[in-house]
Amino acid sequence: HARGVIHRDIKPGNILVCAPEDPRPGLKLTDFGIAAPLSEGIDESAEEGRLSGTPRYMAPEQFRAKWRDFGPWTDLYALGCIGFQLATGKTPFSGDPLKLAVSHCHDAPPTPKPVKEGYPEGYEAWVLRLLEKDPLARFTCAADAAWALLRLQAPGVEDEITVVSGWEEALRSLKPRIFSEIDQTAAATGSDLPGTGGARSSDELPEEPHAGG
Repeated sequence: HARGVIHRDIKPGNILVCAPEDPRPGLKLTDFGIAAPLSEGIDESAEEGRLSGTPRYMAPEQFRAKWRDFGPWTDLYALGCIGFQLATGKTPFSGDPLKLAVSHCHDAPPTPKPVKEGYPEGYEAWVLRLLEKDPLARFTCAADAAWALLRLQAPGVEDEITVVSGWEEALRSLKPRIFSEIDQTAAATGSDLPGTGGARSSDELPEEPHAGG
């Protein structure tokens, strides 16, 4: 976002956790196939009526194809879906694409009650702000969301503010089991798309193929 780019397909399958020996270790965002430069504006002719993104992580403005409303806050909605998934083991909404469209556009998300200990106080409110239907009610850019997350007070800590050094440590402190599960699925199938065999609910699938190619 600081470089004037919105990704538009933030999801666990597009976030790589690199090994410590990597020349640039840490988290890396990949697949900028439908990214858009904010400085040059979004191509109106290419975007009119087009849905782009992965349904379980798409913001309301993406489902409505309101490309004029796209911005960093659109990516942050997807980040909210991931934050919800990290805490609870499932995305805030599930179902077929039509059900997902209705839910993301109209239904209030459930409170993301963490299933494990170690999440800082205020994490639930942080996630719910990212999942606001109105883009103006979310954080303006990733830097704002990151700063708000890093300022959250950890459980049992008396200091007013606890600052975690860096995004990698912050996310790893949330015990992101979902990342390892997705890595295992991708390694087994050669793809980040959910398999067709076996009886698995939609909530257990790592993610869905994105719309718009």
